[in-house]
Amino acid sequence: LMALDLIVESPVETSVAAEPLDGILFAQPGMRYCQAQALVYSLRNDPVFAELSEAERNMVCERILEEVRGRMMEEIVLLETTKALDKNHRVFKMTFAGAEFDMVIFSDKTNSCECYEIKHRDQIAERQTRYLTDAECLKATERRFGPITGKIVIYRGESCDVNGIHYLNV
Repeated sequence: LMALDLIVESPVETSVAAEPLDGILFAQPGMRYCQAQALVYSLRNDPVFAELSEAERNMVCERILEEVRGRMMEEIVLLETTKALDKNHRVFKMTFAGAEFDMVIFSDKTNSCECYEIKHRDQIAERQTRYLTDAECLKATERRFGPITGKIVIYRGESCDVNGIHYLNV
């Protein structure tokens, strides 16, 4: 898949100072959505799945597709941000025990970073910022990557600021 340029490596940092983990991004994330649509089609034709109510079947199918849309958006934003930034910036996902920042942009010049959550939704929800406001996640990130100069949610709604979090339209 890498030889066909269908996937690219994307580093994943952890809260402990160690070598970045190897992460993989789909360079053509629309392929994932097509696979999910095929899965939903197969589910709808499954006799066991057909025993569920129409509302339950619709909920399951929509949840699958929404989850895939969210992952697609994360991958598109990570991939395009990596391509757009210069060599003085690093772009990566940051993981903690039971939490993560979908994207962190670290500046070598300023020794500071910005932390991002990437959401497919078009509405603001408090749950979107739970890691951006988590004291332990913030402390661990600053310990490794310097002061956090921005906490941003990238989503499909209007750009605005809410309680110190910048919401940015994708």
